[in-house]
Amino acid sequence: MMMNRIRVIPLALLLLAVLAISATSIQSVLATPAEKEADSTSLDGSWDMYWNVLLMPEQIDDSMQQPVPTHMPTAWQELRTDGEALPRFGHATYRKRIQVPPQDVGESKAIYIEAIGSAYRIWVDGREFPGMGMVGRHVDEEVPKLGSRIITFIPKQDTVEIVIQVSNYSFREGGIIGELAYGDVADMQDLLLDQAFVDLFFAGGFVLIGLYYLILYAARRKDESKLIIGGLMLLVAIRLLLLNEYVTYYVVPSADWQWMVKIEYLAEVGALYLASVLMKTLYPKEVHPLMLRVTYICAALLGVYVLLAPVRIFTSTMVVHAAVISAILLYFMFFVGMLAVMRKREGARINLFGLLIVVIGIANDALYHTKLLHTVEILEYCILLFVLLQAVIISYRYALLQHTLESKVAERTRELHRKNEELAQLQAARTKMLANIAHDLGSPIAGIQTYLQLMEQGMLRHTNSETWRPMLDKSESIKRLVGELFELSKLESGEMRFQYETVEVRSLIADVYQTYAPDLDRQQKELQIHRLATLWNGKQAQVRIDRFQLMRVFQNFIDNATKFSPSGTPIRLNAFIQRSAQSEPLTDAIRVEIVDCGSGIAKDDLPHVFQRFYKKQEGNASGSGIGLAIAKEIIEQHGGTVGVDSLLDEGSTFYFVLPLLSTETAALGIEPLRGDS
Repeated sequence: MMMNRIRVIPLALLLLAVLAISATSIQSVLATPAEKEADSTSLDGSWDMYWNVLLMPEQIDDSMQQPVPTHMPTAWQELRTDGEALPRFGHATYRKRIQVPPQDVGESKAIYIEAIGSAYRIWVDGREFPGMGMVGRHVDEEVPKLGSRIITFIPKQDTVEIVIQVSNYSFREGGIIGELAYGDVADMQDLLLDQAFVDLFFAGGFVLIGLYYLILYAARRKDESKLIIGGLMLLVAIRLLLLNEYVTYYVVPSADWQWMVKIEYLAEVGALYLASVLMKTLYPKEVHPLMLRVTYICAALLGVYVLLAPVRIFTSTMVVHAAVISAILLYFMFFVGMLAVMRKREGARINLFGLLIVVIGIANDALYHTKLLHTVEILEYCILLFVLLQAVIISYRYALLQHTLESKVAERTRELHRKNEELAQLQAARTKMLANIAHDLGSPIAGIQTYLQLMEQGMLRHTNSETWRPMLDKSESIKRLVGELFELSKLESGEMRFQYETVEVRSLIADVYQTYAPDLDRQQKELQIHRLATLWNGKQAQVRIDRFQLMRVFQNFIDNATKFSPSGTPIRLNAFIQRSAQSEPLTDAIRVEIVDCGSGIAKDDLPHVFQRFYKKQEGNASGSGIGLAIAKEIIEQHGGTVGVDSLLDEGSTFYFVLPLLSTETAALGIEPLRGDS
């Protein structure tokens, strides 16, 4: 069973991590330029484009060619001039003048460039900055290179001119195909690094889980599914890293872009092959050998096509590429998946759902990259979900194999141990309670017995008040202890009935003061109403209480405060509204405090104050240790809570919190529920 837990823990951690950041990462990816305007100024929109010419900034105004107004970002094949669509491959010059705020003049600013296919040069106010690749007038001159970057410059005036030469003879999309933005350097760096962070996180997760499964396979080579899942995860990680050219160029500055694209597509083909092998491993009786061979042949042909064909060719046929992969996966999903479900194979329903998600991801990404669908890339998320589901299936199968008679016996043994421990704890608690009762009853009984023996021996006269007064006191102590135990028992069992009434808190506090202030005066102590804030929503706060029972709580708290406070020190009474973190008024409550100036309670003793038979020994030898337990039960019957705050040598604050009543609730006469408020 321990091995099962070890196998499942990494999967659970990865799933939780993915769920924790998915919302943030997807929100970052989905954010439009308009949503980011708070941090940047979008340069998307109208640009002047000079088609099929490469102009320097100083040549543009002298050029005889008229510019074509275009809206960026847009791929060339989506643009029309003279009623005809532009070709996918060619070259052009773009120009745009932007107005910058006066405060930006002389300050360091930046331009963020997401993607321009497939090579470009850029000038800002006539100064050339590093572009990507080498711009050419035909395929032999061009050195393609795609990737995001920022250009840092200092505006010298409030009008900034941007000129970009672009050529594309190597990619499925040409022109300015990604976002352009202007703003502070830090904000532009955030735009550049946001997607890189997300991709690195997921790639790292794929690598870790892939290595985990490879290690499991190395430890037990009989289960080939672990090897397949490990390889599949590593292929997905490679593809994800290659999709983010910024990360790849940061790690390998001299990386060849065309080979990066080829490896990216080959990773997809490899993933298709491993997915088919995984299905064969999971459902050997459902996968037809002929379709498996067809899958292998298609994967091999796609791999050769990617290796031999130029990048501009196989990227232009991406829809066909995705259609072949989707068709194969649809076979495994509908035929193999449905057959496995009908035959009630383990995990078949989960597997069917995972395959459907992957097919949706492939179709979405293909349509997104070909500009037929305006969404975001989701394939990595879909593959992650699919692999996690496969891992769940494998772990479930392994758990079933390990669920033998030995594990059942072990489980029953642990259950017996647990019950024995609970019984021992219950017995220990009962023994401790009986010992406390015996002690508290035994002391006064022993005293009475001593006095009776002395009287029997003629050493004391029964007519002497010094003889019978101590015995009366001790018998009264026994009677009080028995009574308190009886009341506590009735409270805990719910047998004691409460007579509830609606009372204004201010009136209740006044009654408490009038009842107990005179007694404290006689003891040379003073009861002060220190804080009274009982207005709630413009009216006096109300509670529904059993007045008699609640006065017992006040008496217990005030008696304790009196017992442990030095003469001449005040005892403060506070009552105020305690606001809830929620918005609903009915969740507000009234907090009532009794504050003394006594010696305080040690930190280690605080959790035990309201337990039965708890006593603070100094100055409390006569206490039963039950009064605070009774107070706790009374408050909880009112739907409230009790507590204590204390520091040694600084006094204690005993308090209770009761739910407040709205006018409507009070009119209905609804009684509070037992339990914490």
